[in-house]
Amino acid sequence: MDNNNLIDDQSLNIDFHEEVKAKNKTYTFWVFISMLIIPVLYPMSMIDGNQSILGRFVDSFIYTVVVTPFLAVLLGIPIALLPYKGLFLHQKYKRAFLLVLLCLNTALILILSFIGLYTLYDYTIN
Repeated sequence: MDNNNLIDDQSLNIDFHEEVKAKNKTYTFWVFISMLIIPVLYPMSMIDGNQSILGRFVDSFIYTVVVTPFLAVLLGIPIALLPYKGLFLHQKYKRAFLLVLLCLNTALILILSFIGLYTLYDYTIN
């Protein structure tokens, strides 16, 4: 074959903006899943033994609905200002906000898991 042309290559027809929208939907799904896991894990970890389970649930709900989105807004702004594959600012900000929110929620889930495992370990020893 002397012809070096690509024959019916579909990979060149991929719209990057549509791919970003699809990934944003996936990130949104995982953010909501993590926002459901945190209120379950926080009351199970014994951070403050004097507080009731309902009080812990309210604290975790406030954290997941108010604190982490506020931090994600503040951290997402400078991250969105970085250039990224020709996306517009609103597209980069939405992506940065979702990724920062997902990272914050994942970090809290890991911390609560370690605290819960330590609490379980402490109960088994005593």
